[in-house]
Amino acid sequence: MKRYRALRDIRTGIVEQPGGEPMFKSVAVPVYLIAALAEGQGVASTLADYPNLKRKQVERALDYARAYPKKGRPYPVRSLKSAVAELAAAGVFAPLEDPPEIGPDDFRLTAT
Repeated sequence: MKRYRALRDIRTGIVEQPGGEPMFKSVAVPVYLIAALAEGQGVASTLADYPNLKRKQVERALDYARAYPKKGRPYPVRSLKSAVAELAAAGVFAPLEDPPEIGPDDFRLTAT
């Protein structure tokens, strides 16, 4: 009975629609996405990417994903925001020292 209550409590605040992804009631974010991000980049980084979520929701997403594994293709374990920030920190998006001069003659219209 104790395990049943624990499984029931995991579903608190999560909407499960037939044929659809389970989502948090308060925000339109898939539970499995949050669980994958929390596993891959940690709870704190996931909260930074999704400031409208609370720590308890992220922890509940992890518990939900462990209790009810996702079928099909998994979600990425890093958010796009985190990946781009990491690339920016590495200098990938550094400005060019001498950007090329582009004028109106550099563009052509082509008929399709």
